Amino acid sequence: SQEPVILKPVQHHAVTQGEMNHLLQQQAETFQSQIRQLQESLKARDDPYPDKGPNPFDEDRDDDRHLQQKFDIASKSAPRNTLEQRLAGKIAKRIAKARERREDAELNRAIRKLFLDDHDDPMDTSNAI
Repeated sequence: SQEPVILKPVQHHAVTQGEMNHLLQQQAETFQSQIRQLQESLKARDDPYPDKGPNPFDEDRDDDRHLQQKFDIASKSAPRNTLEQRLAGKIAKRIAKARERREDAELNRAIRKLFLDDHDDPMDTSNAI
């Protein structure tokens, strides 16, 4: 003994394209304003974690000291506080470290191929004093 279901016509409830565009525009404006505020706050804030200076105990430091000095001079002439410049500097450092690791790996492979009993070319000692 169920009651019969009566279906009644309903007013149109769908969101029109114009309403959807209006809602999307409101969201976009809010989002863009938040992005602008974030960008301005990032510009105003200093880097809380400055890059480490040169390590005085690094033995390879002297080899590239002149290049580092040129880089420092060039860097001081341009403002260093933009996010893009800091990211570019960090990426450049990572590339340099990766290059050094690759060169070290090549050297290690070459050294592994050497053996103490390799004496294909004996030393000429005829003119030794």
